[in-house]
Amino acid sequence: MLMYHLLFRHNLMAVLMNHLILRHHFITMLMNHLIFRHYLIILSGGCWSSCGFWGRHQYPEAQGCRKF
Repeated sequence: MLMYHLLFRHNLMAVLMNHLILRHHFITMLMNHLIFRHYLIILSGGCWSSCGFWGRHQYPEAQGCRKF
């Protein structure tokens, strides 16, 4: 009975640890996603300024227009 109890407790701890690791991994992934998106917006900012709605008419051959 004691062995079963210890095994159950250990299993519970393992499940809890997995849950915490998974949650941390999810938060890390979410943060990376947000940072990456923000970085992409900053990166494409230079392109948008020269190749935005107005830039397209001024510079049709602007660098990166086809990409974004």
